[in-house]
Amino acid sequence: MVKANIVLDDLFALAYTGAFLGLAALVWPRSKWLAGIAMFFALATAVLDLTENAHLMTMALGILGEADLTSSALAELNVITQLKYSASHMAAFLFGMGLPRRGWLGWVVTVLLFVFVVISTIGFALEQAGLARILLMWLLLALGGWLAWRESKSMKGEK
Repeated sequence: MVKANIVLDDLFALAYTGAFLGLAALVWPRSKWLAGIAMFFALATAVLDLTENAHLMTMALGILGEADLTSSALAELNVITQLKYSASHMAAFLFGMGLPRRGWLGWVVTVLLFVFVVISTIGFALEQAGLARILLMWLLLALGGWLAWRESKSMKGEK
């Protein structure tokens, strides 16, 4: 079961990296610096997420079949998780700052990016906000991807 969850989270990391790339493409014409810095934090999020998953797999499977749930292993995993979310907050904030707001979808994605940062940060203190964080991630993945797809079509002159 642990392996399946980790594989799904790895696939989620690939999906949100693609969505972040789409947002970076939208921010790029407005500010190359902002798009580049936001993408740096987005890629850092993905690398930290994959690192977290590798640690989880190692902890769950252990060495020679013995799980490693020592306090030092858990503390190291917690640091990686905190850094991952902090990097995602920076990426979301910067993309929200630079995203073009042409139409309702651009505004909705922008507002949700800022709301994500607040809710996700609160999620460290309140367990209920943790569920809201996950739901917002999935919603942003879908809406951000839709926005990037829609804007790419309008840049090509398609309808």
